[in-house]
Amino acid sequence: RRVEVLENLFGRHPNWGRMERLLRKGSDWPMDELDTKSRHRDLHDAITFGNHKGATKKQDLLRKLCEKDVVHGYALPLPLAKMTKIPNALMAPMNIMSQNTIDEHGRIVEKDRLTHDQSYKFSSDTSVNSRIDKALLFPCMFGSCIKRLANWAVAARRKFPQARIYSSKIDFKSAYRRLHLNHKTALQTCTQLPEDELALMSLRLTFGGAPGPFEWGVISETVCDLANAILHDNDWDPKRLRADARGLVPERKSIGEDIPIAQAKVQVVEVPVDPRGLVDVYIDDLIALTVDVGDNVERMEGAPLLAVEAIARPKHREEPLPREEMEARNKLEAEAAAEEIKTILGWRFDFHRFLISLPENKFIAWSKDIKNLIARGETHAKELEKNIGRFTHLGVLMPFVHHFLSRLRELLDRSKNR
Repeated sequence: RRVEVLENLFGRHPNWGRMERLLRKGSDWPMDELDTKSRHRDLHDAITFGNHKGATKKQDLLRKLCEKDVVHGYALPLPLAKMTKIPNALMAPMNIMSQNTIDEHGRIVEKDRLTHDQSYKFSSDTSVNSRIDKALLFPCMFGSCIKRLANWAVAARRKFPQARIYSSKIDFKSAYRRLHLNHKTALQTCTQLPEDELALMSLRLTFGGAPGPFEWGVISETVCDLANAILHDNDWDPKRLRADARGLVPERKSIGEDIPIAQAKVQVVEVPVDPRGLVDVYIDDLIALTVDVGDNVERMEGAPLLAVEAIARPKHREEPLPREEMEARNKLEAEAAAEEIKTILGWRFDFHRFLISLPENKFIAWSKDIKNLIARGETHAKELEKNIGRFTHLGVLMPFVHHFLSRLRELLDRSKNR
């Protein structure tokens, strides 16, 4: 929505000054300047290099993903032959990353994501990401999201030992593509389709630019605070004031009465618990928890959606470019319902039995890969890096895992420097 409208909501929020600058001027990344000679050299190197193999081996898919960005107004096509004439332009290679997501029925499906390798270094031995002054970026709070959720759930169960705890989750649709870049930054986020003799200037946050999580966090964490304010407002009636998408949320899902509710252990510190619940955020995921008392579950399902609708500009019937709703409506049926078992940030949370586990598909795939690696007795850098990432994921809930990763990281460094 317009800045003047949003100021009524967020004008007194401590993030508002930064949020207003983002909305008015775009995301302007704080980075060290590259001298003209080095920039020209890097630009020529980038044009010669092209894209990574993950993208060049899938030309049709690469073109399809780039076309989507152009059609939606996320990227501006330019003649590749003219890039050297554009002041301050820089380019980075593209790649295609495969990842898992879920469809509207909750089934795990593969998704291909276009990425910009803005850490890749050319002749100057620098990159956009290496020149970013991270001290000037907005501090991210999402890193401890899982720990906050787990500790709140334990404290809530201690306070309400026989009450069920439910969770709900919604996603921002194409989150990074909601935030436009300042023109100075856009010039340094160009990519290319060499076969079509085209360059693409990114107009929105890129997947690969280091400031992305920090800059989007200004928006998402502020919206999260709004969701909590709505959730805890006693004057809010979730039946009378609700988001348009609220009707798309399925009925709650509960575990049978025959399964006892697991109890929680005493915590080292006292965690404050408002039984109406809390909403937390991890980049583009809004995750809510509540205790099943009164109309708390209905409030939990409605507050995040209402907060997102409050900031999102309504779609016009004659939009000049394709535009999707800000909440990922294709995932509402699968994730937004209040459930006692919810997959959150790659973990399966069972708030009834008080268990946290890897989803079955991850457990099977990861275990198989590790057993095969051990049986072979050898590995390569890419495989090792992938498994270190998986172990780091485990370390979020089991910090002692990090103690055993130092030798693997040393081996990875050696393999990359061979």
